[in-house]
Amino acid sequence: MNREIEEKVEKIIKPYIEEMGVELYGVRFFSTSAGRVLRIYIDQEGGIDLKTCEEVSLRLSPLLDLEDPIPCSYYLEVSSPGIERPLFKREHFYHSLGERISLKTVEPVGGRRSFIGQIEQVQPGFFVISCDGKEYEIEYSNVQKANLVVDIKF
Repeated sequence: MNREIEEKVEKIIKPYIEEMGVELYGVRFFSTSAGRVLRIYIDQEGGIDLKTCEEVSLRLSPLLDLEDPIPCSYYLEVSSPGIERPLFKREHFYHSLGERISLKTVEPVGGRRSFIGQIEQVQPGFFVISCDGKEYEIEYSNVQKANLVVDIKF
């Protein structure tokens, strides 16, 4: 159900965000102990600042109230993807080829659901991650959550 809501919200908001000169990076709808959250990730050349997040939020809030794509109450958050950005789409995996990611799958692959490794290949229906000396083929539809892992060295 969450993916359906995310896709519905994306269709509604994408033209408005693009009209503001900002890229819709992704949409996440999830539950926390404080309630449900609709997080909209935006990006642009040079990065996103707090003012831009606020402007997008102010523009989308009445639109989402009018369209009412979510049948329950929720908190709206507009955010930059950040340095350890989530990976939602095949294009995100393609742009992260060779990078380290953290990944959780819906169904086990090779007996596991959690991976931290490097993206080795990106194909139309799947990608390959190298993890603990093995390679795993993961279908995009099996990805529950994925994000870049940044190792900061001092």
